Amino acid sequence: MIKLIKRRGFKVSLSIILILILSAALFNILNNGKDIKNTEDFINEFTTKGYKIEERNILFGWEPFSKYNGKRNVMKINNVSIEYYDFKTEDEAKVAAQTISKDGMSFGGGKIKWDGNPPRFYRKGNVIVMYEGTDLKVLWDLRTVIGKSIAGTPIHTLLRDKANKLIQNIAK
Repeated sequence: MIKLIKRRGFKVSLSIILILILSAALFNILNNGKDIKNTEDFINEFTTKGYKIEERNILFGWEPFSKYNGKRNVMKINNVSIEYYDFKTEDEAKVAAQTISKDGMSFGGGKIKWDGNPPRFYRKGNVIVMYEGTDLKVLWDLRTVIGKSIAGTPIHTLLRDKANKLIQNIAK
């Protein structure tokens, strides 16, 4: 009887794991984010998710997409900074997005030295979003609002790093 229960428990566990993997794969394939056309749509979506948004205009500094008519802004979401670049048209945003290297180490014609993981970049409509953080909730919300990232640190790398830190903390 115990062997039957163990076998059944194993089958149920395996079934749950397969369902989760299939769900994640389908989400990745089918989710293309919301219908974001501009920064107003982007900000509205994050506001409806309950984030407190504080916009700040950048007055000086390196403007990576300025030659593509991109206007750089920063918004703070629950003390996390997210840069977004507002372009006049979607075509301009597409052209500027092509200047972003797959690893996120360079964009807009300039190479950057990041302290930690390079940022993740997203593009939807006439907006390019850059997020340097590793907050999983923010990453999830960016994914559901904008869609897949177009460049930067892969999510599995971030998850691996977080798991390694957790294991190290438990081992102490």
